[in-house]
Amino acid sequence: MRRSMLSALPNYFYFKYSSPVILQNCRLITIRRTHTKFVNEEGIISSEFVPVPIASVPVHDTLLDAVWRHSLKQPGKAAFISAEYPEHQISFAEFLLQCHSVAQFLDSIGVEKGQIAGVAVHNCWQFLAVFLGASMQGGCISGANPQLTEGKKIGLIRNIFGWFLPAF
Repeated sequence: MRRSMLSALPNYFYFKYSSPVILQNCRLITIRRTHTKFVNEEGIISSEFVPVPIASVPVHDTLLDAVWRHSLKQPGKAAFISAEYPEHQISFAEFLLQCHSVAQFLDSIGVEKGQIAGVAVHNCWQFLAVFLGASMQGGCISGANPQLTEGKKIGLIRNIFGWFLPAF
């Protein structure tokens, strides 16, 4: 049984019967009346569901593996379809190429393993391509609001991010 992240937060409140109560004082907790959890004396939450095994493979490897398998089975099948313009689609094979393209670009500009790159992109498939491409290179990304002013973007670049990848 793993310790829940919430059990380490003594001031975190759950809502039980429409009134807030402190986590350590609960025995039976209902969250949004959809799922019931049990809390033992040490404040560890146990679930009635089967425990999920801890991942031994990085998430980007799992995702890229699945995209690779889909691109081999159905090369022309759409992986992403635009909600605004349904005729704009990208296949699994094209998406995989975009991920590798981002990884190659990051390598060419000198991004190394463990560095953080900031990304200012709207909620679209390119975000996942940049995430997976940066992960393939050994880095990670942190999102930035694309609606920030130029001054705020420059401040983010100087103070937080080692690299900044503008929107596609």
